[in-house]
Amino acid sequence: MDNSHKLAVVADSDRIKTLFWGRAGDINLGDWTPARGQNVHTFKSGSYNGPLAVLPGGRIPRAGKGGVAIWDVKTLATHQGGKLVGEGKLNIDDPWRDDCEETVERSTLHDPSGHVLAADNAQRNSGRYGCYALDLESNGKKVMRFLGHGGEVDAFSISTGDANVFVTGCSDGYARLFDMRHPLPVMTLNPGGRIESCEAVSFIHPDGVPVVYTAGPRSASVKAWDIRVRASTYELATGNTAVRALSWDAKHNALYVAAECTYMGRNGNHFGYRRAKIPRWAREFVEETEPGMDVDEDEENWPERAYRQESFFGYAYDAGDHVLQDPDVKEIPEYGRGELEWGDFW
Repeated sequence: MDNSHKLAVVADSDRIKTLFWGRAGDINLGDWTPARGQNVHTFKSGSYNGPLAVLPGGRIPRAGKGGVAIWDVKTLATHQGGKLVGEGKLNIDDPWRDDCEETVERSTLHDPSGHVLAADNAQRNSGRYGCYALDLESNGKKVMRFLGHGGEVDAFSISTGDANVFVTGCSDGYARLFDMRHPLPVMTLNPGGRIESCEAVSFIHPDGVPVVYTAGPRSASVKAWDIRVRASTYELATGNTAVRALSWDAKHNALYVAAECTYMGRNGNHFGYRRAKIPRWAREFVEETEPGMDVDEDEENWPERAYRQESFFGYAYDAGDHVLQDPDVKEIPEYGRGELEWGDFW
């Protein structure tokens, strides 16, 4: 995440894209203010297909074999007005990209030290799980190796509230807090409970209180941990979606959640849904009915393999789509439109 320009940076095996995730008027890119979710940049990374990060000022480095390439978003052409970037013509006959989750490692910049935190794939490293601090000013020299991970590192997070500490989320289900000066974790949290990986983390200090948010693909929620007592203090529903990334907006004290609906195919079709069984008290608006009558549930469905029951969080909510969760706590999200498969109607 590029918090200064409110850009989410995503990549596949040979290109990088940025998408605007801020609010209207947060920033201007020249004379252009993109809409939320709009594709801002696209650039080819060629043979540089390894870890990527975001450096101060909107610089984006990406590692390749034997070197690192760096782009500056302030100098790149944008998609303003829907225009193409680069040579060639738009071809929408085959827009799909292979799932590159196993080939693109996670990384982030540790601002106080100027080192990039990066992890490598165990399949590329003789079965070892690597987590390192790299000095890009010294040609990517490994400054420190951090130990203790029992799986591949899925996420990093740092906080301006503590310059020496960072957090990792790991495929073994644990989140770990590290001190940059020591190779072993100073604290280990168990949000996954052996049922899921810890795929997203966010380390923050609201009002000086150290808090870690964790999330994974199975439990469809975000957990908040108070580091002072080493315990989870509350849990946020994500509408039966698998959380892929978390980002804290310090200016607005808001947590953004990027989540995927795993009950929806590439073409937008839904599968694995049943009729929802929502109690009257778990609805945002209860329709006026005669005493003893149930509310009409024909338009609301629920995943058969959902981790939670409809009434678990009080208000029943299924997103039914890939979402960037709106952090406005004053508004209850609208119930999604997850549909039954055609055969389930009969």
